[in-house]
Parts: sequence; structure tokens; C-alpha cells
Amino acid sequence: MRRDAVERLPLAIISRTVGEVEELVKTLGGAKAGRLASGGDVSDECSIKDACRRIHERFGKLDLLVANAGVDGTWSSLVVVSSINGNRVFSSLGACAYSTSKAAQVVFMKMIAPELAVKGIRINAVCPGSIPRSTITFANAIRRV
Repeated sequence: MRRDAVERLPLAIISRTVGEVEELVKTLGGAKAGRLASGGDVSDECSIKDACRRIHERFGKLDLLVANAGVDGTWSSLVVVSSINGNRVFSSLGACAYSTSKAAQVVFMKMIAPELAVKGIRINAVCPGSIPRSTITFANAIRRV
């Protein structure tokens, strides 16, 4: 997809810390550019239902979801953001819980894919490695897409 086409797509960004996504949405053109910032916490079902309601009210539908946490629903495409720690062995002490949760995301994606495929929903996972925080910000990463 061409960058100019991507820049015209409606975009909702949900986070537990709405202030961060409000700043990002402003950087990406704000409401006039079809952007929506909303609060939402995946550990709180009511919070997520409210965020989904706001997306539906604003855009009428959800075509693509990038989930950096587990979310259950029906979309045409779902991208799970996992980690390289989810599919390779590390000897780092203290990474057991983190790596296990990321591996669970990858296995979930593989197991749910056939169930969703019959409904016309595609699911994939991306497993990025480390990115030095001092050299990149989320807003700059979005601008590069």
C-alpha cells in the first residue's frame, strides 16, 4: 500500500495512558485527518467496550487491528505484536514471565488462525527485536511508515 494511501486511512489509537496517544494523534493530523485517540485498558472489559463503542461511533467499522495486548473480537485482520523473545531461547535471568507471555501470543495466533479463517479473518504476529529507546520514539516510527 502506498504511503499517501496509508496516511488517508482512518486510525484509532487506544492506550491506558490517553495523554500519550493524544499527542501522537495530534502529530498525525488529529481529528481532521481521521485520527482518534482513546483510553482503554485490556484488563478492564468495560474500558475496552467503551473504546470499541467510540471507534464504532466515529468510523462505523473496524477493518484492521494491531493488538499489543490480547483482545477478543471480530475483525477482518488482526496483527498481534509479540516479541522475538516469544520464539527463541534466551539465557537472560528474570525473562521467564515476559518470554512465556510472548510465546503464548505466538501460539495463540497459530491456534486461532484456522478458527478465524472460516470467518474471513486473517491473523498474524510480528516479533520485533529490541529497539534502542534513545534513538526512536513511537511518533517518529509512525511517521516512517
